[in-house]
Amino acid sequence: MSARQRRSERHEQISDTTLLLLRRCGETVTDLAASLGQDRTNISAKVHGNRLWTVDDLDRIAVHFGISLLELLSGTQVALDALPHERHAATARQAALPAA
Repeated sequence: MSARQRRSERHEQISDTTLLLLRRCGETVTDLAASLGQDRTNISAKVHGNRLWTVDDLDRIAVHFGISLLELLSGTQVALDALPHERHAATARQAALPAA
């Protein structure tokens, strides 16, 4: 496997992980773009493999989700397991409900 193929697979893995984290948190690409201070179309292109992630992007994504950069880069399962419980969409919705 060439270095280019490995790079492509790594970017695809990061994009897949980012999409799953967004789903788990009940967020959209627009939400992530706002957090990263970038245009939605730019982040959407990166998530869908049409542009490459930068190291700065990856660091900001990790911060956005409350995980380490190493956890983000270690694959989907590691990143999902590291996601703080309060970031999960169901937990966030429950916390927003008024007490009975």
